[in-house]
Amino acid sequence: MIYTAEKTLTDAKDKVATEDKQSIEEKIKVLREIIAKEDASTEEIKTKTDELSKELSKVGEKLYQSAKTSEKPAGDTAAEPEAKPEDKENKEDKKE
Repeated sequence: MIYTAEKTLTDAKDKVATEDKQSIEEKIKVLREIIAKEDASTEEIKTKTDELSKELSKVGEKLYQSAKTSEKPAGDTAAEPEAKPEDKENKEDKKE
């Protein structure tokens, strides 16, 4: 989970809000500290891992929404693109 969180922050560094980035980095730090403890309980590790996962999911959702809105041009009805004549021919060839 730590690797995934760090990779997400690295890959989307300019797209993640500063407060989200700080929150995730803090949760990574806490989780690493707990894992390093010799007497850390499984429940404690699971709880902190779940917290990191939830925060990462929120960021992922925000990234998805921003990508979705930036890809959609103004006035686009999200209709299927028309098939090119070559595509129709290729489909007919595959049927035979």
